[in-house]
Amino acid sequence: MKIVPFVSLFLAFTFSLCASAEDEKHVLSVVPMGVKPASSVAKPANAVTPVNKVDSSAAKPAANPAGNGTTSSSSELSPGDAPGTEGTAVVAPTVKSYYSAALDQAVRQYKSAPSDGTYGAVINALKTVLASPGGARLSPAILGKDNPYLSDFKPRVVDSGAVRLWSFPKAPERAHILLQWFDSHQQIVGAGRHKRVVTTTALRFQDFQLPSQINVKDAGIVSSKDAGKSLVLAGDNEDGSLWVSAYKLTEAGWQANPAFLSTLPAFLQNNVSGRLGFRGNDLVFNVGKMLLTTDSNGVKRWLPEAESANYRFLVKQTESGYVLHPSVPNEEAFVTVHDFMRALQQSRGDIMKSLLVDPHLASIPRYLGLQGKSLDSSARVVEMSLPPARGQRFRLINIGKDDLIFDVAKVKGVPQIKAIFVAQPDPFLQEIGKNFPLYSHFDQVASEKKEADAAAASAAAAGTPPKAIKRK
Repeated sequence: MKIVPFVSLFLAFTFSLCASAEDEKHVLSVVPMGVKPASSVAKPANAVTPVNKVDSSAAKPAANPAGNGTTSSSSELSPGDAPGTEGTAVVAPTVKSYYSAALDQAVRQYKSAPSDGTYGAVINALKTVLASPGGARLSPAILGKDNPYLSDFKPRVVDSGAVRLWSFPKAPERAHILLQWFDSHQQIVGAGRHKRVVTTTALRFQDFQLPSQINVKDAGIVSSKDAGKSLVLAGDNEDGSLWVSAYKLTEAGWQANPAFLSTLPAFLQNNVSGRLGFRGNDLVFNVGKMLLTTDSNGVKRWLPEAESANYRFLVKQTESGYVLHPSVPNEEAFVTVHDFMRALQQSRGDIMKSLLVDPHLASIPRYLGLQGKSLDSSARVVEMSLPPARGQRFRLINIGKDDLIFDVAKVKGVPQIKAIFVAQPDPFLQEIGKNFPLYSHFDQVASEKKEADAAAASAAAAGTPPKAIKRK
């Protein structure tokens, strides 16, 4: 007598019972109370259960008496619409709404009677919405969509991660902005072996009144041992010039800190245009000299120069304040330009063409009479602003009658020179040229890079992984 068929039959019967129990548990978990599960309804053998479609479009905002952006959602059971069949209960997805009746009413009152008081009511109602669950990272697009009366003011957020600045550029009181940030505090609780550090984080808000002619574009928080946390705001004046302001965090909130600006180089704040970036606690200025022009009404205005005249300055934080770093932010990218210029001085056309995307570009520096000649000891390197997707741009100044501008980008993972331009000397650069690194500085940088490449090649040939070489 064979036992295997009976064992197989027993296992098959057991699995069928388990599967049936699991299916019934799954159905019961999605059917609301008071509704019979679909599995308990007798159906013909050839019956087909229709699946009803659920409207996934955003729900229209409903009145919220609390005015705090409470979630509004609805669930509905739709029976099958086919005759002689039974429908499967489907739960509609929950749609989060940030509509606020208080914000709606405050905006209506402000539009009917604009004033500082009615605008303050709008800001206070906005705080309540942002403090609601999920509101800390609310986008201005969703806020305007859920609160149509507010969309006329074009809500805008400057988000740097650590801080968020809410403003309404189309509102008459557009200089009144709202600052939002997370404040963390650490406290030691317990003693001995039970001692531990407890960190508490709170969402905080503060109203800011900026000069009416300022348009804030960038914001960031930097830290130092002496000054603690500092908030740096940057934007444009009406004339297009760069505006920078700093604030210090106190128990009462952010207070103006003019001492912070006193450590920045003066030429970065006087009649220059551009933008301010943040790299940790360091600052990156992308600026250009302003040009004095006259508009059609005869009014003289300062206007920024073209993109090709924007320069990049790395300002590093030190114990004594912020100082201009005597280097360029992308030294390794400039090594390609350095190798090209060395090949030019040595009349090595083969090396020059290997570093160019288009070999015909080699004729441009030859036109300036630089082939076979050493650069002047006063030659300096300036890094210029360029969109990240286009690579890096460098300018060589004090190399002769004219300057040279190089565009460097990676082609198949290898840095190459994509373009070379000839430019007349810029008076602005001549004025601040001493703040740029000397071209001779990159002789050492290029030498260190070659040693690192040679060591990596030798290690690869020997089959051993190369050791990391720390750059100075």
